[in-house]
Amino acid sequence: LTSKTKVEKRSIPKNDAEFTYDNGIKSWIGAIFIDIVDSTSLFKNQNEDIISRVIRSFSSEIIDILKSDDNLRKLGLRGDSVYAVYSTEYKADLLSIFRLAYKINTFMKMFNVILKNNQFPEVYAGIGLGASEDLVIKAGKKQSSYYNLVFIGDAVVDASNLSGEANRNNLGSIAMSNIF
Repeated sequence: LTSKTKVEKRSIPKNDAEFTYDNGIKSWIGAIFIDIVDSTSLFKNQNEDIISRVIRSFSSEIIDILKSDDNLRKLGLRGDSVYAVYSTEYKADLLSIFRLAYKINTFMKMFNVILKNNQFPEVYAGIGLGASEDLVIKAGKKQSSYYNLVFIGDAVVDASNLSGEANRNNLGSIAMSNIF
């Protein structure tokens, strides 16, 4: 039930073709999660049309920022969160991810000014950053196009958990793991 072959590499390949259902690649990765603060209350107390416009704008702009780094290996949406996973062969690659985090933080400040000026509800985000040496495997249905890369380790989990803590309880809007 486990990968028969674990290949250690300096970076995660850009092309999924190197992944099979029988191998896994172990390498350093960095992850970033951007989570909307208190989205449950926001969604309950607003008009659906307004919320859908805000969420679409939020996710579209965040995705554009996250896509700007060549080390991007996975980009996705999970509920009210946007996330990305990057290959981090060098320590400088983590700095690049941090730069994305502060660009997103700056965007959020500008976005809220626009929202406020147009009588839309303001939206705040917690940004979580994680890094670790993880095993990356291909999981899904063999002989089909239904598969995904799964990151087994701490980077994605830490980034997700930290995004749920950031910008809450007097914490800053960007939180990072110890390794990061």
